[in-house]
Amino acid sequence: MTSSDNNNQWLVSADIFLTLSEFLSQKNISLPDSLIQQFNLINDNSPGHCFIPSSLLGEAFQFAENETNDALIALRCGAFSVTKHWGFLGYLIQTCQTTGKALATLDKYSKLISNQYTLSVHQEDGKAWIEGTTTKGDFDKYSRHFIEYIIASILGFINRWTAIEGPSESFHFPWKNECPTEEYTTILEAPCYFESDSLYIPLEKNALHYKLQHHDPRLHQLMLEKTVELYHNAVMQDDWLIKLRSYIINNLSHGTPSLALVSTHLSMGERTLRRKLDKKGLTYQGLIDDVRKEIAVSLVQEAKLSLMEISLLLGFAEQSSFHRAFKRWTGKTPLQY
Repeated sequence: MTSSDNNNQWLVSADIFLTLSEFLSQKNISLPDSLIQQFNLINDNSPGHCFIPSSLLGEAFQFAENETNDALIALRCGAFSVTKHWGFLGYLIQTCQTTGKALATLDKYSKLISNQYTLSVHQEDGKAWIEGTTTKGDFDKYSRHFIEYIIASILGFINRWTAIEGPSESFHFPWKNECPTEEYTTILEAPCYFESDSLYIPLEKNALHYKLQHHDPRLHQLMLEKTVELYHNAVMQDDWLIKLRSYIINNLSHGTPSLALVSTHLSMGERTLRRKLDKKGLTYQGLIDDVRKEIAVSLVQEAKLSLMEISLLLGFAEQSSFHRAFKRWTGKTPLQY
């Protein structure tokens, strides 16, 4: 499996990409068309809660850092985020009774944010801390921006919902610092250390017991029901299918990925994958056609790309093959559509 293939397996919420885009727009900066196009291909063809490869988000943050000449752009973007940027999960944690319950809820439903990174809350002997881990076993080059965004978002939420600033005693990051430590300290309002063995954030003694100003049992129950439904639809039941669709979308331009290659990417046997698809009434070729059709119709309607560009993007060797497929899907040629 190539490095590129591996990166496509690790997913993050598309909401973060949208928040970054909104944050940059206030600075009169737009993300590159190439990144927007990749995002739209996935977002427009993903039912419900959308996930994108962590590599795509990483490239967007790297562009933002280069364009603004600000190595701490992810921290500033995270501080900019508000409840709506986290969807149902944001309103669920906002309506919790205490910060401890809010962080525990975030921990429980963290896969709605990423299947690669987790921030878990721990308590022992009167002490509390947050640990960051990755399901990959290490923190790759895309980790720093993502984690800094999440940390700044959470701290911003706590500050706004409790009117208490600086619940953390210090921050211990597993990567090398590339900008003045004082800048980190100023933004996070606590000492920052780098090249630690793991991501570690000790909390003040009472940090988990702060009362949230927006606690609302009735609204909390409603948001819990919505979040659980979203969680099961987007993560628990179809996590493998989300990864499969994402992999197909990201690799179509190189030709139709073989079932053997996709099975390896998903870490399962070909027979197992066929069986899982069959249980959902799907076939692999049928899924390929469905993804191609959805993308093709979307791109033809947008009329931003030539038919040749669309056919190449969808992995067709010749434009005539794309024309025939499109007419089979819709009953019309691309020009008639």
